[in-house]
Amino acid sequence: MKRPLVKRGYMVFTRVWLALGLVALLAACGRPASDARWSAPTAASGRAAVVSRPTPTASPTRAPSPTVAAAPQPAATLPATAMPAPATATAITPTALPATITAHPMPSATASPSATAPPRVVVTAPLVNVRAGPGLTHPVIGQATAGAAFAVSGRTADALPWYNICCLAGGQAGWLRGDLLALDPAGVTIAVAQVVPTPPPPPPTAAPAAPRPAAAAGLAPLSAPPPPPAGAAPAVNPFTGLGGGHLNRRPVFVCINNDPIARPQYGLGQADLVYEYLMEGSWITRYTALFWSQEVGRIGPVRSARLINAQMTPLYAAALFCSGASAEVRFMLKHQVHFPYLDVDLDDGSNTTYSFNVGNDYRTRLYTSSALLEKYVRTWNVNAIPASRGLRFGDYGGGTPAHGVAIPYPGSSRTGWAWNGSQWARLTSTGAAYLDAGSAAQITADNVVIQWAEHQSTDIVEDSLGSTSIRILLVGSGPVKVMRDGKITEGVWRSGDPNQPPEFFDAAGAPIPLRPGRTWFQIVDLSYRVEVK
Repeated sequence: MKRPLVKRGYMVFTRVWLALGLVALLAACGRPASDARWSAPTAASGRAAVVSRPTPTASPTRAPSPTVAAAPQPAATLPATAMPAPATATAITPTALPATITAHPMPSATASPSATAPPRVVVTAPLVNVRAGPGLTHPVIGQATAGAAFAVSGRTADALPWYNICCLAGGQAGWLRGDLLALDPAGVTIAVAQVVPTPPPPPPTAAPAAPRPAAAAGLAPLSAPPPPPAGAAPAVNPFTGLGGGHLNRRPVFVCINNDPIARPQYGLGQADLVYEYLMEGSWITRYTALFWSQEVGRIGPVRSARLINAQMTPLYAAALFCSGASAEVRFMLKHQVHFPYLDVDLDDGSNTTYSFNVGNDYRTRLYTSSALLEKYVRTWNVNAIPASRGLRFGDYGGGTPAHGVAIPYPGSSRTGWAWNGSQWARLTSTGAAYLDAGSAAQITADNVVIQWAEHQSTDIVEDSLGSTSIRILLVGSGPVKVMRDGKITEGVWRSGDPNQPPEFFDAAGAPIPLRPGRTWFQIVDLSYRVEVK
């Protein structure tokens, strides 16, 4: 009876021992992988490599790996003592993160918010004038080219506004017209300026200076007279070499028609000097005459401007007065030159302020006068007396005697000059006397300058037939024939300064002075052959 009890006790003991062994085995299997004794040996030494426990990312709760051995990791950074294993080996399924993570707002890298950039205007035209006030009557104070950007502080209330910009060189503010600009940013609202400059009053009229006595034989000295003091009328006209006349106002170039229906014209015989040049299509010529010293009651008929006027006008520090122009030429004369330009079509549409109408034909109806030209330069505050070295006048013994010349302008514009014993007399294409309608006398000149200049073609359309404008270069040099005192001298003209009149030199390089009096410039193409009689 005792043996079964012993046997049963032995079996109980054995089971307890096996249970204890099983518990120990399970405890060993649950050790963390960071324990060096459970690490895999390295390939090089066969020793156990110490590996670090990965930092949890899905959940802050530290969980055991469901496998016995972990993949090799870099050197351990945690303490060697392992964390106790959980009571069971059940793996924990991590909770998935949401698809979109809302970040916690973080401060900007900039310590303080940046200020909003002020609005700007950017010039879109190739070259524009910056004026002292909002309007074409204000003086030009500078120029800007395409791409130039300026801060803008205000605008006018007009439908086509002007913008107050800052700044030109030296910190000067100015005004630019809105259709020559782009706003930056586009569509930004610019407040109407509270203070808008008005044109300053015209300067007081200077008393005419006493005429200077003429040199012997009625000729002025060879050297050109010095520029007059600012605002003072010169004693001697720098463009005629004569004393006297009304020189206390700015000289004005006027564009005058030369269509056959416009002949005879008014005022050409009283102009201080006249330029004649080819028009588009090379079928007719046009005049631009300078009026300054004489009082002329009727000048015209007034017609439109051309490219040549942009080079001609600054040579004499003059203003320009014409009736319209092609879009490109008008834009240039209004916004890209420094001299003042009155466009009768734009600035005197009623033809009652600076011009007047005679009849209805657009080719012959429009006229002006010396008094109206003076009103223009004074009202627009552009009455600057030219500070010019002028043309060169004096005695001259050179030249070859000649009776006259024939200039082969096309068609009815063909013209010529004949020496009448004291002056050069102008002829029509048929050889008849060319008259001035105002005086009914034949037009004469003391000097005729035949100036060969380069004529360049352009793509500027000037008329309904599609004829394109000619660019005639008056700055540079070229052949010239200077006619005075019944003689002709061949030489070279030079104009290196675009703001001073041309000079003339003979074949030896000596200056060719003009005779004091009126000068007529015949501008011809380089291919022209002038017949000398």
